[in-house]
Amino acid sequence: MKRPRLTLLIVFSLSTIGNAAIITFAGNDSGAGFGVAHPSSDAAQASFAAAAGLLGSGGLITFESTALGTIPNGVPFNLGAGVTVTLNNNDPTCCSSGNTGISNDNTNNVLGFNITAGGSRFLRVAPMFDGGTVTAVFNFAIPIVAFGAYFTGTETTVDGTYTIIFNDGSAQSLPLTKNAVAGTQFFGFTDVGMTIASVTINEAGPFSSRDIWGLDNLQFTSVPEPGAIPLFPLFVPALALAARLRRK
Repeated sequence: MKRPRLTLLIVFSLSTIGNAAIITFAGNDSGAGFGVAHPSSDAAQASFAAAAGLLGSGGLITFESTALGTIPNGVPFNLGAGVTVTLNNNDPTCCSSGNTGISNDNTNNVLGFNITAGGSRFLRVAPMFDGGTVTAVFNFAIPIVAFGAYFTGTETTVDGTYTIIFNDGSAQSLPLTKNAVAGTQFFGFTDVGMTIASVTINEAGPFSSRDIWGLDNLQFTSVPEPGAIPLFPLFVPALALAARLRRK
């Protein structure tokens, strides 16, 4: 009597992987202003992009097609790609050489600047004197699992402490380290298996002096829809294993 043949088929699904905890990516180039290379920031961004790209479909906002002008406080401003930003306690009278909100003023590194190659526009945020904490709140129509951006013009010699705040089922707060001298820095994080609808950049005072800053090249990865993660690359080795077992 022949023994019944045993066929073993193993299929792994990435969609069953649970939360692998928050992973952060950070690089600082102190003093690296507009038009200057920022290798540490770029290295951190490349590592973030590689990790975030494995989690789903990504988005990039460079602000180059966004209309110049001041963004009114408390009013959601459409950035496209299903993303809005709401500024709170931002000083609309700041920076006579350019706007708070969407600016193309790259004349003073300490006030933030563009980092997009060949570009000029970026988001500028300026806290009000005696106005309390200033925030830039990014809301996503489709929840995300990864967020990153270049921050420009932060400096330790000026008042202002930065945190990145979000909720992935519980409240999360990540510190953003300022540059010693106004320059460029990249900061990003991934949060596998979670859903994040909003990310807040929080700058807390008091502001006897104030740290005006810029944000550019906002990057994010949306939560993949169920079944959207391709299983074919994982399915092929399983089929090969099954075929070997049949031959035996």
